[in-house]
Amino acid sequence: MVGILTFHRAVNYGAVLQTYALQGALNDLKIENEVLDYRCPFIEAHYNPKPSVSPIHVKHFFKEVTQMPIKKRARESFDLFLSKNIKMSEKLEKNGLCSVAEKYDVIITGSDQVWNMAVTGEDTVYALDFAIKNVRKVSYAASLGPAEMKAEYKAKLTPCLKQYDSISVREPAAKAFIEEISEKNVKVDVDPTILLPTEKWESLADKSNLAYKNFIFVYTMQPSDILYNLAQNLAKKEELQIYSLSMVDNSRKLGTDMRGAKIEDFLWMIKHARYVVTNSFHGLLFALRFHKQLYWAFQQGKHMSNPRFDMLIEQYGIDCRCCSKELGVDQCTELDYNYIDSIMSHQRNESLQNLRLSIVGEQ
Repeated sequence: MVGILTFHRAVNYGAVLQTYALQGALNDLKIENEVLDYRCPFIEAHYNPKPSVSPIHVKHFFKEVTQMPIKKRARESFDLFLSKNIKMSEKLEKNGLCSVAEKYDVIITGSDQVWNMAVTGEDTVYALDFAIKNVRKVSYAASLGPAEMKAEYKAKLTPCLKQYDSISVREPAAKAFIEEISEKNVKVDVDPTILLPTEKWESLADKSNLAYKNFIFVYTMQPSDILYNLAQNLAKKEELQIYSLSMVDNSRKLGTDMRGAKIEDFLWMIKHARYVVTNSFHGLLFALRFHKQLYWAFQQGKHMSNPRFDMLIEQYGIDCRCCSKELGVDQCTELDYNYIDSIMSHQRNESLQNLRLSIVGEQ
């Protein structure tokens, strides 16, 4: 039995879908598995629909109160998706991990930014810090997030990673750093969402009841005036509707607000949009999987990292669709989806082989 430890509880489309994909890939490999239903206190608090600020701060408190129905609806729809589509253990907290972990032959951490301590609140559970004997410790396409790591984060992570039996990271930029601190050979593997064939994503998207036509889908992890302006200009030029899904509260209102959308609806919107406009890593990947007309921009901010996007540029040649203040819609060239599909197919086969070997213990 394999246990998966990842960000399945995040109210984040990419986080949940990469969990779904890794479990699906293991199922396809005929490897029995389940997700450890670990509740990281920091992540749970971050996605709690209740206000996180005191009523004393009237303006911010009122703003959070107005967002409660959307956040509550999103939490409920994500929980429903998990219950229907993900095989999970019982609910776990940190003090119960050791006893439960012993039933697994292997525990996999990843994918997503499980080793980004700014995201986990310095929770080293995601680096398997709990004592487990006779259990193989593996990571699959784990991500550090930012290119540089604080010294205190490195000090916490280093002894944990030295205990791993097999390590795989998602970004090539992380390979040398992790090899240095873990003193192990490190593989680079693709995000789990690439492991599943496109047909499976289409099948999941088709479970949506949406029926919009002739629209642009704007999916942002951070506010982006560049993308908002581009979407508005594109909509006006081609007479299209805009549907926007923002993962932050302070984004500009743009078209029809899709916040709180079901996971199946998220995939359907990408699959059926005339254009996808995004600054999301997984938004980009799914747009590529569905062969969409795509415009994207880099994220900025202390918890965001360009190495993830640099990797996609290098691997798939998507720099031709990157938007900036200087680059307009008409200046973007077409993506070569035959080339992208061939690269993804090769990556999928190689990473599935690496995943299988990491579990059975062959090197």
